[in-house]
Amino acid sequence: MSTQLGSNKKGGKTADSSAITRMRKLSAIAKNYNDPSKQRKFPANVVSVSLANASLQTLQNVTTGVASVPTGPANVTITTLSSPFSVYVCGSGTIDWGIGSPTSFNTIGIKYTQATSGTIRIYSKDLSQLRFEYITTPLIITSLDVSNCPTLEGMEVISCSLPSLDVSKNTALTNLNCSDNTLNSLDVSKNTALTFLTCYQNMLDSLDVSSNTVLTYLSCQINKLRSLDVSKNTGLTYLGCSTNKLGYLNVSGLTELAYIECRDNELTDIVLSGNGLLTELYCQNNTLTSLDVSQTPLLTFLDCSSNTFQQADADTIAADLVLNAQSDGSLSFENNTPIIDTTGSDYETLRSKGWTITP
Repeated sequence: MSTQLGSNKKGGKTADSSAITRMRKLSAIAKNYNDPSKQRKFPANVVSVSLANASLQTLQNVTTGVASVPTGPANVTITTLSSPFSVYVCGSGTIDWGIGSPTSFNTIGIKYTQATSGTIRIYSKDLSQLRFEYITTPLIITSLDVSNCPTLEGMEVISCSLPSLDVSKNTALTNLNCSDNTLNSLDVSKNTALTFLTCYQNMLDSLDVSSNTVLTYLSCQINKLRSLDVSKNTGLTYLGCSTNKLGYLNVSGLTELAYIECRDNELTDIVLSGNGLLTELYCQNNTLTSLDVSQTPLLTFLDCSSNTFQQADADTIAADLVLNAQSDGSLSFENNTPIIDTTGSDYETLRSKGWTITP
C-alpha cells in the first residue's frame, strides 16, 4: 500500500473513544497488510478447538512421545516443489514429510521447517491453525487438501503459486489469507463464520461474499474483479479492492466501515451513505467526476488524485469537508484532469484547521 496513513486527530464532531481506538487499529493493519513480511501472525495464545472428528485416529503416544507412521486419513495433504519451508500448526497429531521421518506435535503455535519435493501429510484430530511460509525462495504448492479439517479456524497460504483452494468443508474458518497465488476462483459461500478474508494478488474475476455476513476485513486487491457486492457485509470495517476492473462501488449502509482503498480501478461512481465512521478513502486513478461525502462526518483522509472532477465538483467536496469540521486531515486532487484550483475559501478554511491540500 503506497499511501502513507497519518495520525487521526479529531476536531469538531468527534467519535466516542472506542470508535477512535478501533479506527486507529484499522489504519495500522492497513498500513502493513500489503507487505508480505508483515502479514497477520496467529496469536501465541490461540486455543485449539476441542471438537474432534471421531473418525480420525489419535496418532501420537502422548505418554512416550513416540510418533508412528500414520495409517488413517490425513487431515491435510500438500504436494510441493520447494526449497525448505515452514509449517505452523496449532493442535496435536503427526506430520509425515514423505521421507520416512514423521514428526509428532502436541502444542499450540509450533513451527516445523523441512525441505521436501513430494507430498507431506498432516494428521490431526483438532487442527485449528495452519500456515505455510517459505524461507529463502518462494514455495510452490501444487495441491492442498484441507477437506478433513472440520476444526480449522485460521489458515494462511501465501505466495505459494497455489492454483486452486477448496475450503467448502472448513465451516469453522474465521480467518483466511490466500494472497499472492494463482487462484482464478474462490468459493467462500460455506464459510459463514469468516471475519477476516484477504485474497489479494490472484487472478479472481469474481468474488461472492454475500454469505459472509460477519466479515469485518476484506482485502481483494490486485485481481480482475469487475463487480463487488458488499451489501450483506454490514459489519465491514476495512475494504481494500484496489487494482481491479471495478466500474461501480456501493458501500451505503455499512455503518462500521472506517477505511476504503479502491484506487486503480475503472470507477465512475462510489455510493457513500450512512458511513458515519469512515475516516479514510483512497480512490485515486479512476474516472470519477463526482463524490458525495456529505454523510461521512469523520472523513479525514481523502485522495481523489488522477480522476476527472470538474472544478465545481471538487469545490463541493471541499465544502462538505468544512461542514464535517474535522482537523489535521489530507485532501488531494493531484493530477486531476482538469487541474483543480485549491485557492478558494473552503480550501483555505481546511488549511487553517491543519489540513494538507494537494495541489
